[in-house]
Amino acid sequence: MRYGYYELMQLHDGSVTVFDAAGHERTFGPGAVFLMPEGTTAGWRSTVPVRKFWSILTPE
Repeated sequence: MRYGYYELMQLHDGSVTVFDAAGHERTFGPGAVFLMPEGTTAGWRSTVPVRKFWSILTPE
């Protein structure tokens, strides 16, 4: 998906793997904080339940 906004995430439980169109992947676990910048094309998957805090900023 293409992010039309900034999304900041902090994982509390579980893990997610973020991947981009080029095939690059990175896995984040509990305590990780990461930002998906506006315009990023990426996706994420998880095979376990995830609990996260997230915030979205839509630039004007």
